[in-house]
Amino acid sequence: MKILVNNTYGGFRLSQLALDAYTAETGRAIDSWEPDRKDPVLIAIVERLGEAASDRHGSVVVVEVPAGEKYRLREYDGSEWIELESTIRWETAT
Repeated sequence: MKILVNNTYGGFRLSQLALDAYTAETGRAIDSWEPDRKDPVLIAIVERLGEAASDRHGSVVVVEVPAGEKYRLREYDGSEWIELESTIRWETAT
C-alpha cells in the first residue's frame, strides 16, 4: 500500500499545482493540509510531479507499506515517517 508523508520539517502541504491536477482529474477539490493520504489518484499525481507536488514548506513523498503490516504515521515538528509494528522493539514488564 502507498501512503503520502511529509519527510522534512515544516508540515504536510500540497502545492497549488498538485491541487489543480487533482481537481482536473477527479472534478473534486481537496484540502491541501489533510487530504486522503491513501488516495490512489493523489498518489499518482505526487509520483508524476515529484518535488513540484509539495509547497515550499514541505516535501511530500510516497512511502510503500508492506501488505498486511500494521503501521502508524508518526510526526515531529512537521516531519513525518511511517512506523511499522514489526520495527518496534517491545519490552515486557516484570
